[in-house]
Amino acid sequence: MKFLFRIIIASVIASGGLVGYSLTIGKDTRVGLQTQQVMDDLITLAGEGIATLQEYRSRDAAEFIEAPYQETLDACMRNMFFVKNGYHFSQSKWGAQSAPYQFRGLELIGPKGMVINQLDYAKGIDERITFEFYVEAYRSYHKSTGWKDWDVSPPPNLDSITLVLHKGTWKVAASPLKSYNLQ
Repeated sequence: MKFLFRIIIASVIASGGLVGYSLTIGKDTRVGLQTQQVMDDLITLAGEGIATLQEYRSRDAAEFIEAPYQETLDACMRNMFFVKNGYHFSQSKWGAQSAPYQFRGLELIGPKGMVINQLDYAKGIDERITFEFYVEAYRSYHKSTGWKDWDVSPPPNLDSITLVLHKGTWKVAASPLKSYNLQ
């Protein structure tokens, strides 16, 4: 084992010595010129890699900056749900009577950009995005029986939220607010 360790150390020292020789005393030799070319290529690649890494970090940092539509999206969500102990709660607004709903693992997936056509532009709409709901499970509450069992199918009438950028202002174009809200 000691012998193998010594061979590894000697190899590292020798290759370091070769690079040192190639970049100093032997810089005009064939080995020196080739080593210099390899080193220049590595420095260029490292520089490009660092620039690319900085671009990715800039993008990541931009994600932490609040998106221009975030305030509108948050207001829509606050009208539909309140959060307690990691669960989202709302009130159904369809059918004969309203009923409380509890959602486990509710998340918004998106935004997903949507196609804008000439009619949209004519109406002053510059951008349209949508967010889909993901829910692990949901259940409803009934006065006589209490909370039902958790249901893992998609919740009824919990459709996507669509936002539009209309004349420079983000607005809710479609949401399940008529089906679920806190009022």
